[in-house]
Amino acid sequence: GFQELVALLLPLLENHIYHAPLRVSFATVYRHVPSKLPEFGSILWHSDNHHEEELKCMIYLNEVGVDQAPFEFLRHKDTHETPVIVPSMPRKYPRGRIPPEVIEEFLAQGYESHKMLGPAHSTFLFDEKIIHKGNYAIEGYRDVVVLQLRPTMYHTPPYIGTWTRSF
Repeated sequence: GFQELVALLLPLLENHIYHAPLRVSFATVYRHVPSKLPEFGSILWHSDNHHEEELKCMIYLNEVGVDQAPFEFLRHKDTHETPVIVPSMPRKYPRGRIPPEVIEEFLAQGYESHKMLGPAHSTFLFDEKIIHKGNYAIEGYRDVVVLQLRPTMYHTPPYIGTWTRSF
């Protein structure tokens, strides 16, 4: 199950990305399906106000095309640079939701929306402070494991424990 998946993945991230022991501070599984609801929550453009060293890992559990609610983020058309919202208190934007006029400004400056497509087991590691959003599926669905990771001073197996939040 979940512990086994994390036990396979996290040593790779510890050794090749963080160079430090990791802990999962948040873990959940989402299913994004077609919906007629207005966009809200993580379906809106947003940035997460997390610590500098925290990253998010997403693992697609099924093939995700443009119609299956792909993860989406802003990047520059030429450089692929991703705009980052620096964490602050109080937050620059309420609840981290980026107003449409700010998104329009980025688009006018050469940024574009990029959707992460891929087969089942595609894994993405990203800084949660980039401007990103989820989507409703147009047809089918997207099943995804989401892990919020942070370094820790000591190895504390298992990676997911009483300190791990979820829905």
